[in-house]
Amino acid sequence: MKITPYRLQYYLREILSVTMLWFFGGLLFVYIKFNDIPNHIISIAYPLIPGMTKKWIYLFSAITCISIGLLMGVFHTLIYPKMIKTRNIILTIVLRITVFTALTTALILVAFQFSGMPSNTWKSNSLPEGSGVSVMISMILMEILVGMVVTIRTNMGKNYFRNFIRNAYFTPSLEDRIFMFMDLKDSTLLVEKMGSTKFSSFIQDCFKDISAIALDLGGEIYQFVGDEAVLSWQITTRKSFNNALQMHFSLAERLEKKRQYYIDKHNQFPEFRSSIHSGIVSAALVGVYKKEMAYHGGVLNLCSRLQKVCRDHDADLVISESFYNHLIADYPFSFLPITDIELKGISEKQLVYKATIDRF
Repeated sequence: MKITPYRLQYYLREILSVTMLWFFGGLLFVYIKFNDIPNHIISIAYPLIPGMTKKWIYLFSAITCISIGLLMGVFHTLIYPKMIKTRNIILTIVLRITVFTALTTALILVAFQFSGMPSNTWKSNSLPEGSGVSVMISMILMEILVGMVVTIRTNMGKNYFRNFIRNAYFTPSLEDRIFMFMDLKDSTLLVEKMGSTKFSSFIQDCFKDISAIALDLGGEIYQFVGDEAVLSWQITTRKSFNNALQMHFSLAERLEKKRQYYIDKHNQFPEFRSSIHSGIVSAALVGVYKKEMAYHGGVLNLCSRLQKVCRDHDADLVISESFYNHLIADYPFSFLPITDIELKGISEKQLVYKATIDRF
């Protein structure tokens, strides 16, 4: 699979986040354990080599935790999502701790060997503070904490988590964004035909494919609502407009390649109709007992209404005039103008475009 710059940036950012959590966690552990102890007493209070100072302990901790952080960042970002398919949370936790313990035990043994510490430091049965076993227990607790943070980031969305930490969006702010509504065709009939449980499994697979393409094209998943996905791009360059347009066709291509998979597993093949609009929206954190990012403004209202244009004009993708005017190039896309469109709740008549692609 080709890794796009957006996906690579996401992977690097996630690995860096885990590494930084380990780095600061390690420094905090050393601070709590050693900060109030004079240098000349450290080797007496803890089973460390003579002459060990806090400076060297901090350095040793930083190097070790960065190494572990990079390793676990790769596992949390690239390995665990593919390796762990079970829905049993207890089994998942046990598997992760087992993998972590095996990897870090090997790393710590190597680190202790090169540090010059006596071998009985690690093997001590008395579990003195600062021993290898004590350190390992602390590291397992740290990994559990890191795993919780990674899970929260995944469930809430990376932008929500980052903005919550930064205390952003508690006061509404204006943003220039692209929004895309993707609606599953004939979803009502599919629910009746498949049943709600099988349909939920079907839409899970669809949303996984949507999420993968959105990641490759720099999009954000704003909401999953029933059988509809709402995506967004913060406008940084004009390339964002072409990426949003490409989203629909890249998804169609991916689904077509997986046609047999969907037929074999669900006996159905998904098709989506999409609408795109762009403009200024208000962004804010809303809710008390459950907080989430929310965008408000006419942009979302119009983009949602454009779904009706898709149905009425047998179009798979409809884009607004505002969005069309920002596109960099037409090729390989074709655009058919649809004039004098009246939309419920929208006072002015709209000029929209039916977008098609000449080839994948």
